[in-house]
Amino acid sequence: MGKVTYGKGYLKEQSFMGTMKNWNVNKTVVNQSVNADNAYVIENVATDSPAHNIGIEPGDLLISVNGKNDLNQVDIDTTLVHRKAIVYRIFSQRENNLVDINIDPIPLGISVAPNSTLIVNQYKSRDFPGWEGMRILWNRGDWQQLKIASEQIYSSGFFTRLVRNFSADHKKNAGMLYLGAALIETSSSQEGWQLISEFLQHYSHQYETLETAIGQYYALQYLPSTSDNQEALISTLSQLRKNNGNELERINSILAKHGIDASDDRYPWLGQQFVKKYYLRCPALDHHISLAEQLNAMDDNALQPVCVMPGYRGNYPYNSALGIYGSMYRYLGDRLLPLHVIVDDADTEGQDYWRYSNEDVLKKNNIPFYVLIDEERDIASRLELNFSPVFYLLNKDGNIVYEGELNSASIYWNIFNG
Repeated sequence: MGKVTYGKGYLKEQSFMGTMKNWNVNKTVVNQSVNADNAYVIENVATDSPAHNIGIEPGDLLISVNGKNDLNQVDIDTTLVHRKAIVYRIFSQRENNLVDINIDPIPLGISVAPNSTLIVNQYKSRDFPGWEGMRILWNRGDWQQLKIASEQIYSSGFFTRLVRNFSADHKKNAGMLYLGAALIETSSSQEGWQLISEFLQHYSHQYETLETAIGQYYALQYLPSTSDNQEALISTLSQLRKNNGNELERINSILAKHGIDASDDRYPWLGQQFVKKYYLRCPALDHHISLAEQLNAMDDNALQPVCVMPGYRGNYPYNSALGIYGSMYRYLGDRLLPLHVIVDDADTEGQDYWRYSNEDVLKKNNIPFYVLIDEERDIASRLELNFSPVFYLLNKDGNIVYEGELNSASIYWNIFNG
């Protein structure tokens, strides 16, 4: 085994709204077979990003980062915060070879997701990985793998549930929802609908609204199609979708068949003035921060990021976005101001640490962000938010130029190179 030098040099000069930088890059072909079972699929490559200029394409496989193949998008981005160099091992589908890319720790501008085999293997382990993997399989329509993964949870025995800290009754969980979906989509529709119907009737209140939305997706197809019933189901499903930021494309598709376009409610504030020039308390600074003063002081081509978190002090999407913000902040110069996180309670006592652990990563690496307290949830109320978090980028005039999730470096690249 060995490495063959492929090329080295600099990426072409990059521009982040006027911030210019060159980046060292060394690209080598690796003479080694590829085990794609543990790979992550590169789903998106931002235009004019480092990944785009290196030649990475959607569909390529991310094998490892700095030699580690047990990773996810959060791991990649938090690694970038405190490393001096990064080695990405990538399998190029177009060139049919394995490549090591050694580069300064700049975010490449890719978004990734685990392949289906890796997701199933995660559910076969004793450590319960949460429901995100099953959502990915369901949204992909990978029904055979979804069936295998959901059976690992729904049909697991007492010992497995015990080591996973499941109650004995937790067999009646979202595993039955996803197993039901897999059965419906692979021709066992009656058995599948029975499982989903039981989940909706007895257990959906225990889970996030994404799972409830998937259940309602099938209810729309299998419950009696009276006009009143259909109208109620469509209304419920539309609200559930909105509450989750229109995350699941399969749900968007079925609602589109009923004349409801996801774009109608996906970005309701884009292009408008932010709802309030807030003046909020910042416990870390022991004084208030004024949005008006921030906007007046910033450069014409800079952006102010704002995260609004009603009802939560932290959650997985928030923690993920923090890691990505941290990995991008140092490369945007003075074009990206410190993040404002608007919450109704700064207290983290009793909260799961993983919900906000990247706050400590940012602090240790001197990357500024400010938690601001809006006890009355005035900002969230004015924005009519039903889910959390939502991110906004404001220009100097206070207009919203981006609204939605900031859960991938590729989003930043598209914004600042757009």
